[in-house]
Amino acid sequence: MLPAARFRIALETPDSPLAGLPRTAGTADGERPGRLEVNGVRLDLDGCRVFANGAEVALTRTEYELLRVLLENAGMVLSRRELLHIIRRPGDMDHNTTLDARVRRLRHKLDPGSPAPRIRAIRGVGYIFDTAPESDLWATARS
Repeated sequence: MLPAARFRIALETPDSPLAGLPRTAGTADGERPGRLEVNGVRLDLDGCRVFANGAEVALTRTEYELLRVLLENAGMVLSRRELLHIIRRPGDMDHNTTLDARVRRLRHKLDPGSPAPRIRAIRGVGYIFDTAPESDLWATARS
């Protein structure tokens, strides 16, 4: 089991049940930066646009929010429970299946056909956005 310190969430909606938790991305004065960029994925927070490897990617609102939290916490494991708070919508029956489906679609949009997507599942825990490029991950695994 991973240590509890490895889990963080960054939700900025005031009505969220986790809103009191510390933010993980921002500037020295606490304001949100204009963009996030990790491992070839750039999120324009002001324009709500996403770019992967230089090309713009069309995302749904939920996919965008999911990606934003994963990028704000890149390199850190986010539990399924934390991520479910982001994607929960009225009428969703099986939240676990919904989360898996949304992550699968987001992976496909960011890394079509890639054998090593940037969003990785940590079995029994949640998901992590890898900070190292795909080639670095494979080189590290072989060492």
